[in-house]
Amino acid sequence: MAALLLKGGIEYNPGGGLALTLGGGYDYRKASSESETMNRVRIRSTLEIWYAMLGAHYALSAGTDISLLISGGYVKTEARLEQESLYSLDLDSTLIILDTGIAVTTRY
Repeated sequence: MAALLLKGGIEYNPGGGLALTLGGGYDYRKASSESETMNRVRIRSTLEIWYAMLGAHYALSAGTDISLLISGGYVKTEARLEQESLYSLDLDSTLIILDTGIAVTTRY
């Protein structure tokens, strides 16, 4: 199995209890396996994910924050299953994700 994972982000604090965040990443995985039986079965697959997140965080008071988050991503998977001399199967899938959220955090 081979894998590559890259991720990072930045935070900017302009003052007044406000923080802006931006982050993202990339994840790639490739795997393969083969059975040792008489009718050999081979499976090969890849997974690729791109994602990004954007956030705004504001301190309402010393113990209470409010946050707004937006995230999105692109997920692509490919797989191939082969059984020697009998059949093969190809699977491809692409998914686009968009998600938002709001949170209020209180410390005690």
